[in-house]
Amino acid sequence: MDRRTLHRIAILILAIVGLSTAAVIALVVTLGGSVLDGESRHDFGIVLLDSPSSMFEHTFHLINDSDETVVIESAKPSCSCTTAELSTRTIEPGGSVDITARITLKTSAHRKISITLNLSDGDFHNLWVEANGRLRQQLKSTAEFLRVAPGSPAMTVVWVEVWDDSENAPQPTLETPDGVTATFTRWDLHRKQNERYGVPAQWSGRIVVEQQSEALPPGAAMTVQFKSSEPVTVYLAPVIPQPSDPTQSLPGGG
Repeated sequence: MDRRTLHRIAILILAIVGLSTAAVIALVVTLGGSVLDGESRHDFGIVLLDSPSSMFEHTFHLINDSDETVVIESAKPSCSCTTAELSTRTIEPGGSVDITARITLKTSAHRKISITLNLSDGDFHNLWVEANGRLRQQLKSTAEFLRVAPGSPAMTVVWVEVWDDSENAPQPTLETPDGVTATFTRWDLHRKQNERYGVPAQWSGRIVVEQQSEALPPGAAMTVQFKSSEPVTVYLAPVIPQPSDPTQSLPGGG
């Protein structure tokens, strides 16, 4: 007796004896919701994410262990970040199908996605993929370019993700060209770490940049590094002087 027949007999018996819907669902889960057999879960574990996004894929291999043809009418992921590609929709008895799941991640978080295969006989089969995404580049700057001038300090803000519950994040390392100084003020906590959802703590910090020399050297830039992460580069450029009288920049201005 194949799984599908056993499945239907069990539901019929429960319905006859008048057991609750919860009991029916419990038995369906125990016996399996479809005649497709094979791996149904895949955990990518901790994966490093590059900007702007990273994609990961896994192929499930399922076999039709019944004596009837099975048709997969649809494959519906629970999140738009995931797609499912079928090698075939019609599976003969003893035949198989490959379902390639592709999940795209952009932010540091734990994601668990279901893919529901709706079958032609009214049954369904669920697949699950999950991953703990972590941004490869922990550190970001709000500014790629920063304009500075002698006697006129400029400020930029950096953001960092930290995977621990420390009371404060370590200070970053700053490197500046000759004639320029940079001072890190402090970290401010914007989001606490949430282990349940795989979300890191997020801190922001201010860096004050001052030009000490009269002119910036060619290609002037400040680098900011947090622990072993890749350094972030902030390019420095001189402030563009503005005319004291706006009308001087207009034709005929006096």
